[in-house]
Amino acid sequence: MREDRLIDLSRSGADMNGEVDAIGAWLTERIAVYLDLEAADIGADASLASFGIDSVYLAAIIGDIEEHYGLRIESSAVWEHPTIDGLAAHLHGCLNGVQL
Repeated sequence: MREDRLIDLSRSGADMNGEVDAIGAWLTERIAVYLDLEAADIGADASLASFGIDSVYLAAIIGDIEEHYGLRIESSAVWEHPTIDGLAAHLHGCLNGVQL
């Protein structure tokens, strides 16, 4: 895991929510690129499957996550956390050594 991506767990809840929101915004932008949509058209609480995310998109998104955040994640994480909000919270936990 890249040390520059670690997040200080001693921060307040508001700070941590902001960090999850930042991860969610990054995910939204990446997904928008793959789906050729505007980021504003992608609801953070909508199921990724509802946007037609298939195994090809899934592999690309996972690759982006691994490269950007320095994490290794299983493809099942996207299905276990099927919304941007859920996946962002999961990634935040992974970056901080907390399994959700």
